[in-house]
Amino acid sequence: GVPGIGKTVATKHLLSELEKETDRIKTVYINCWKKDTPYKVASELCRQVGFKFVTNRDTSELMKEAAKTLNKGSCVIVLDEADKIEDQQLFYNLFEEIFTKSILCITNDKNWLSKLDGRVKSRMMAELLEFNQYNLEEMRDILKERVNYAFVSGVVSNDAFEIISAKTFEIGDVRAGLFLL
Repeated sequence: GVPGIGKTVATKHLLSELEKETDRIKTVYINCWKKDTPYKVASELCRQVGFKFVTNRDTSELMKEAAKTLNKGSCVIVLDEADKIEDQQLFYNLFEEIFTKSILCITNDKNWLSKLDGRVKSRMMAELLEFNQYNLEEMRDILKERVNYAFVSGVVSNDAFEIISAKTFEIGDVRAGLFLL
């Protein structure tokens, strides 16, 4: 889906609900805009599973250490902005090293899957969930909910709200509307 449609928020909410429901599934969230190399992702995996001895270790060693912990149970790994990872070896390693897992890859690029190496795709067994652009009424409803939640009644006038809703729809990014509010 396009930026600002709610992919990350929905996914983080899903992880939060999963963590409340059970402690038998380890959840990992990695922003690949910031952690864009296999080494950085492997280091972050290690950090989130509690393995702190990452100095002087290569990517393969770090992946094996993270996998030791993650393979003790089930896990959900979220790679937000997955299309920022240029070295597809990372995906191959995740699928080979970690056994009981769900890997969620968030991207703005609808064609990202088609660009992956065949060996990665065949291990991925991907299902695509597309977040479609909101129409004006949906955008209004989202912003109205935020107004009701965040402001005392009457603080945001109807005229101001309509201007903000229209501008947010024009931009196509809910975050812009939240900022304007």
